Amino acid sequence: MKAPRVGHRPATVIVVFVCFALIAPTNVSADQATRRDADDVRSFLDIAGVNHEHERLADGSRRIRHTIRMHERWSVRSLFPNRCGHLVIQIDRMGGPQIEFSYDGELKAHFDGRRVPTWRPNRRSITVRVRPRLLARGDRSYRWLARSLATADDACSSGDQGFVDTAPDSRWIRHDLG
Repeated sequence: MKAPRVGHRPATVIVVFVCFALIAPTNVSADQATRRDADDVRSFLDIAGVNHEHERLADGSRRIRHTIRMHERWSVRSLFPNRCGHLVIQIDRMGGPQIEFSYDGELKAHFDGRRVPTWRPNRRSITVRVRPRLLARGDRSYRWLARSLATADDACSSGDQGFVDTAPDSRWIRHDLG
């Protein structure tokens, strides 16, 4: 009969380490998060996905970029006040403000009474850049989601509600600023 082996196999040590890492409490800051959204609304503003990410500018300052991506190509001319398309990013800070996109000859985004930089990285997306201190206001995190509303021109004048899409569908996205 052989004597039992003393010592650990490397695979056992790795499994124990991974298990410990999975259950250990952490304070991890999510520098980037992406959520997909189903093709669930019959509208040119049907949201395909949303994401946020941290960005460091050339001067060393930090910004948070939020992007909304649609399933189809769309035109900025379809946005309010010219037409009845509305896009917003709702920020949950105790019933807080939202980022509103508009087009009146120029693409604009406003947040909490301030104009913030916005652009179209491609024909399906829109991106906005905001200072972290405006989003969290003293807290280290905030929650957000994107919402679109689109109606046909005749439905707009008649007051018809049209189509509403929210991304993500199930719950707010929590963004820990770290």
